[in-house]
Amino acid sequence: LANILWASAKLAFYHDSLFEKIANHVCTDEHLLTTYNGQDFSMLMWAFSEANAEYPLLFEKVTEQLLEFDNLNDFTTHALCNIIGGLNKFTDPPQELMNKVLQTAQQRDEESRELAKLSKALFPKEEEICWKSTCTCGRKHISDSAVLSILLQLRFERNYRQDDDAFTDDAALVEESHSIQEEQDAPL
Repeated sequence: LANILWASAKLAFYHDSLFEKIANHVCTDEHLLTTYNGQDFSMLMWAFSEANAEYPLLFEKVTEQLLEFDNLNDFTTHALCNIIGGLNKFTDPPQELMNKVLQTAQQRDEESRELAKLSKALFPKEEEICWKSTCTCGRKHISDSAVLSILLQLRFERNYRQDDDAFTDDAALVEESHSIQEEQDAPL
């Protein structure tokens, strides 16, 4: 079913009833989601995201199933990007799932570009991110210094290419992030 939806989305064929029927089938077949692997979840979520097809019950079931797994080590970083990116488009994935994905990514020795793609999927809108791990503002918090560094570096590079004023602003942001990280690393 995931392959069918993926192919449909890849061809830009977004037939609402096809997506609806498959979403309903996946949600009602108790056994189906438990047999899905990382690629299946990835194709499913990518297809729904591409089709802009919102089915909250499906996203809830996918999230529940992902949380059921002991770990996500069998999922490629690309699959995690598609899954989290798709969920983020329509829902606010629980912090528990975000932490599980970050933990999986941290255990890998991958290029920073792959981790950066995952970071973008985890945090699609910068205004949703809070850089201070101890605050209670309700936004997503980044406490992992490696992910924080990669996100800041990508933003720094992107803005540097756009204009020189952003270069100055981001240089200040990088400096601020280092002081925040030092506060987090300081003994209590």
